[in-house]
Amino acid sequence: MINILIDTNIILQEGFESRQMQILARLVYDEKVQVFIPEIVKREFLTKKASGISSDIQNICKKVDNFQKTKLFSAKQNEHLDEMSKYLKGLTINILESFTESFQAWADKINASIIEVDPFCLENVLDDYFAGNNAFRRAKSREDFPDAFIMYAINEVLEYCDSLYVVIKDGHFKECLDVNEKITTSPSLKDLFALPQIEEAITALDAESERIQSIKSFMATEECREMLSGFINSEQSNLTEVYFDEDDISDPATILEMKIFSALIEEIDLDEIYDVDFGKINFLGDETYSVECFFIATVSLDITTDYGDYVHLEETRRKNIEFISRDDGICELKESVICKFVGNIELVIMERLKPEELAIHFNYLHTDKSPIFADFQINDVIILSLT
Repeated sequence: MINILIDTNIILQEGFESRQMQILARLVYDEKVQVFIPEIVKREFLTKKASGISSDIQNICKKVDNFQKTKLFSAKQNEHLDEMSKYLKGLTINILESFTESFQAWADKINASIIEVDPFCLENVLDDYFAGNNAFRRAKSREDFPDAFIMYAINEVLEYCDSLYVVIKDGHFKECLDVNEKITTSPSLKDLFALPQIEEAITALDAESERIQSIKSFMATEECREMLSGFINSEQSNLTEVYFDEDDISDPATILEMKIFSALIEEIDLDEIYDVDFGKINFLGDETYSVECFFIATVSLDITTDYGDYVHLEETRRKNIEFISRDDGICELKESVICKFVGNIELVIMERLKPEELAIHFNYLHTDKSPIFADFQINDVIILSLT
């Protein structure tokens, strides 16, 4: 049995239903892995999610209130806005309780073992806190308290496990864990599944079904990939209406050389897509497959930045930027950039097709006629250069 422990940021990044989480659930279902989640990870995840969404709802309600202050809406429209605001505020009531139920349902699905930390470890945690040892990057580093308790949860798991895979992003905490020979760390579930032992387990699962292997083999052919490329370049991919903000775009400030308050991509021109490529193919269960996909496209990026940063750009650069508006020291801009889009196509075969029948139906993937449902999900946007 392969033992896996997941940190808070990984669950925040993946959510409960991502492709990687589905692969994890499949491994659990077939008794290939055992998942551990420290109680402190559960609490940290729920608190951050509830706080973040409550804050987003409050911001939306404030914007609705500002709409009404304009006095431009009719009485009936204002009634609708009042109802909308009340409904949204109502969502924040018992939000933590609701999220806890969702978390528990997911934990049950993957048969996760929730690790309670022995309260007697508090004395050792405080000693580490004042000394700046173990998970604490420096003495009295309060933000490292969750990691300190997670470390003790990991030690408890290792009391009855010979080895443990820990999926964690934190740099310092990861370094602390890497010292232990019983622990193997990975920065993401995707990287974890690429490790030899885990990859072998996934391959073994697929090999148990000849039909699954045949379908995966077909999806790896050049013929199928040309059809998938056709789907990406069709209206069915829904790429003409997207929404990627600064949280979805990797480090936009570095390429743009400006302080970024917000960044937004709302459309991908299908004619601007090129260098389409594909990666691993995974079977997710229930006639569902996932194909890693990458492509490059020139897109329009809406930016909110510091006006001082904008005026200090080279004049040749500013000529290629559309200046939208300015409010005090903040300005809105629009600029063309070249981005790499990283994601996956999820394919659900709604009829139990034979592998030899797939080629026929994949030809209609870009239409409503195919019994194969395709959903393209983009997980990361990387700005490669300016145009």
